[in-house]
Amino acid sequence: MCTEDEFGAAPPWQDELIALARNITQDDDPPRSPEEEAEELAGHQRLCEIVDSLNGAEGPAAIRSLLLAVHPIEHYEIYEAIYSHLAVYPAADFGRVAARVLPEWLETNGNHPNISDALERLTYDDRACREFTAWAGEWRSQQRELVLDAMRLWSHESQHWETVFVALGGEVTEVCLDPVPTGWPEEWKWAVELFRQDGDLQLLRWAMDQKPADYGPLLAVLELDHGPNWRGIRRLIDLFLSSRERMRLIPGFVAALEEQPRERQDRVRRSLERARPGAIEHLRARYEQFRQLEGLS
Repeated sequence: MCTEDEFGAAPPWQDELIALARNITQDDDPPRSPEEEAEELAGHQRLCEIVDSLNGAEGPAAIRSLLLAVHPIEHYEIYEAIYSHLAVYPAADFGRVAARVLPEWLETNGNHPNISDALERLTYDDRACREFTAWAGEWRSQQRELVLDAMRLWSHESQHWETVFVALGGEVTEVCLDPVPTGWPEEWKWAVELFRQDGDLQLLRWAMDQKPADYGPLLAVLELDHGPNWRGIRRLIDLFLSSRERMRLIPGFVAALEEQPRERQDRVRRSLERARPGAIEHLRARYEQFRQLEGLS
């Protein structure tokens, strides 16, 4: 259990920082008055003042407070001051506090990119990672599973998290490199080769922007396993979220996928799920949000 006593007394600025870091207008919030906007802006400036006043000598309690100030919300880069400042504290302290805070943060807030960004130091600081994994030995079994589930997703999104994930006992995804079927259309084969060479999505973008959209090259890339380039599939998912026009293509893509033979559907879904668990559901949810914002019928 993470307590203030374990790390010393909470710093006097902790409650203020946590409140300021929560007061960030979200896209779906009702409009704020000019006075409220001015107050929020002043709060953001005050947050930076608090963080900038720290020098890394405040001890483990300050690290805990900074991590508790990270909320599962869109922060529009306001949290960058917190993220960067976490690097000035001693590696051993950072690793120990991270191990204490992370399970409880996930239990309270669920998995969210903000906490992985806040703990990114674990992916490149060997001493911090060693301390983190050592103190992780005190987690309850449910906490360990919760953290492993989160880090499995983080390691899917970024190879940098694999080292930490494996150190905790996680298993790395092994993906083979499928040959490109010789009987495929040249456009499909070209799309696969470009994707594998340097992640080039130009042909896929062009095909999606046709009237009507051509999902053939995209389905071809998604159908195959791409060895060490498997994480690039996530970029294909993000293609649909890159513009309003492509957001409108999501239902067409899902329909095109469901028209494929079952075996091909299963291969595509496996590829999507590996790169981003719940990918199809995520795209559908984003499209519904888009429809509501745009007032589409």
